[in-house]
Amino acid sequence: MTNMSHVSVATQVLALLKFGDVSPRLFDILIQHFGSPAEILAADVPELRKRSGVSATAARQIESAAKRLAEIDAYRCGLNNRGIQIFTRFDDNYGHLLSELNDPPPLLYVRGTLPSPEEKSVTLIGTQNSTAEGITLTTRLARQFAAEPVQVVSSLNGGNDSADTCLKVAQIARKLGYPLTAVHVPKTVDNDLPITDNCPGFGSVAKYVATSM
Repeated sequence: MTNMSHVSVATQVLALLKFGDVSPRLFDILIQHFGSPAEILAADVPELRKRSGVSATAARQIESAAKRLAEIDAYRCGLNNRGIQIFTRFDDNYGHLLSELNDPPPLLYVRGTLPSPEEKSVTLIGTQNSTAEGITLTTRLARQFAAEPVQVVSSLNGGNDSADTCLKVAQIARKLGYPLTAVHVPKTVDNDLPITDNCPGFGSVAKYVATSM
């Protein structure tokens, strides 16, 4: 059993996500059965399978993450040196309104300071596999927003669910009277969303389909 007494919660959660290949939904399931990231990482394959019902492959992946905590801790320290903080769902600074979402993120990467509930905020949502043009555009937008008295949160992602997540964030904020403006930028496969005319990348997909038939 791995000793977790000297390992921060942020390192434990990072290990599960980065090396354990644990999704937000699986993270919820594991926490329900084990109670804490430390207990999850301390479990062996049979216990993981028995208590949470994960597959043998998933259990082995999670068990292997516990052996790479030093590597994760070095990675986290590198982030800290760049001014990037990590807040997990177990921290007071975590945005706990996110817990009202389905499968809330287990952790947040934060550069700078988190916005006050009294300040207006803007959310930028993008893609994991961005193009150079997309990065340039997003950087320009973020800088323009940052120059104004607003906070920028970037980014929630999850494929086809990102637009729905953005909608839910906006709805929760409106329900609570929180002054949040949520902006979703439709991606290649989001051209089927209502009101979307042509999203970035749609032309390349249309060309690919046309030339492949």
